[in-house]
Amino acid sequence: MRLIHRHIKHDKKLQLTFYLTLFGSLFLAFFTVISFTNNNSASYVLFVALVIGFINLWILTSPYKRFASINLAGIVCIITFSLIILGGHKGTGYFWTFPNITIAIAVLSVRQGIWYSVISFSGCTIIMFMFHGYEGVRSYEPDVAVRFLMASAALHVMSLVLMNIQEKTDSLLQKKMVTDDLTGLYNRSVLQDERPELAKCLQSSEDSYVLLLDVDHFKRINDTYGHAIGDEVLKCLADILLSESCESDLVIRWGGEEFLVILQYCSYRDAMDRAEKIRKSVESCAVLSALAEQAVTISIGVAKLIKTQDLHDSLVMADENLYKAKELGRNQVVG
Repeated sequence: MRLIHRHIKHDKKLQLTFYLTLFGSLFLAFFTVISFTNNNSASYVLFVALVIGFINLWILTSPYKRFASINLAGIVCIITFSLIILGGHKGTGYFWTFPNITIAIAVLSVRQGIWYSVISFSGCTIIMFMFHGYEGVRSYEPDVAVRFLMASAALHVMSLVLMNIQEKTDSLLQKKMVTDDLTGLYNRSVLQDERPELAKCLQSSEDSYVLLLDVDHFKRINDTYGHAIGDEVLKCLADILLSESCESDLVIRWGGEEFLVILQYCSYRDAMDRAEKIRKSVESCAVLSALAEQAVTISIGVAKLIKTQDLHDSLVMADENLYKAKELGRNQVVG
């Protein structure tokens, strides 16, 4: 149990898949025993689904854990078709297909859920109408089949709509968590170990560099012109950093008047050139000069990104270089 939790602790979908698979397997085990005891025709289907359920628990600990949700949806689809074909107790088996719909769509993405809905709904329609009267296949009255399919379609649509709303809400919350309210840049939360933005930097085989920059004499600007002007300076600086960055770069408000830029796929010389270009753009920015009634300058420390589990060593080196830039008179780049 703990092993599985360690593998999926940062993924809510996989956590939901785990719990649904676990409790679903216990539920299936109970009905499998009853079916074998009563010599029910569905017993073998339930047993196969139970085995696949236990395999799914193993998949959650493997490198292929992303397939666990699809696998669970597949189990649910098999059970759904079996219930429609065999009919269950007194032909009431199709009632159990309704929770199956919500279970499958809950663990899938919206796009995957649409495919599941098409396959599930089409399969149920084919079984109920095209195989009507076949030996071994439960026969349904046309009005019962139509009412069931209409209810099933409505539940599919409502489940997909709710999942779409949830995905968009989760996406907005995730973005809010890693976004600085003032500048709109990333905040330092983006550098947590589980964030994909950081993982991309650390897993790349090519060189990357970090630029740690600080606004020179920012306290003087705040004290002289007020915090509102200071905030405008920071927002303007954020715009400059974004305009000077590439799509693969990470631009982060590190805290206060400090900013961090991670340059991916570049050499040391490129990193120094990029840093110098940013410094000159800030110094020559007319908007910043108008806000502070003088040229606003920055100091930058440059360090190579060390491919370890975190950025600590690289940030310490960049901070030391930034301190050197301050000591040497500010408004310069040290690498």
